[in-house]
Amino acid sequence: MVMKLTKIERGNPSNPGQKKKWYLTKSAGRPIELDEIAEDIQGRSAMTKGDILSVLSNLVQVLPAHLKKGDSVRLGSFGSFRLSVASNGVEDAADLTAKQVKGTRVVFVAGTELKRELNGITYSVGQDA
Repeated sequence: MVMKLTKIERGNPSNPGQKKKWYLTKSAGRPIELDEIAEDIQGRSAMTKGDILSVLSNLVQVLPAHLKKGDSVRLGSFGSFRLSVASNGVEDAADLTAKQVKGTRVVFVAGTELKRELNGITYSVGQDA
């Protein structure tokens, strides 16, 4: 499989006067829904598509509950999910409260098997848009 890349010109947001440079970025792929993933898995399994969709739907439902408690969720050699919190800084630790939280994001760390499967990607650079 070949990953398609496109050329884009970007400026430095912290230095708008600096000359723009060209970069490669991944072309937008198509969104893959749970239904299609279930079909792919069904072709490799004795489970029905309905069984697989049920398992995947349940994972989507229980994952946030564990993350909200501060747990990390490990899915074997696939990888793990955890939350990361960003906060505003304050001068004195005594002034630090939950009000300083700016946001939360989900962090996914690929496991060894997933990393191995992604090694050796070949790339193709498309024409200018």
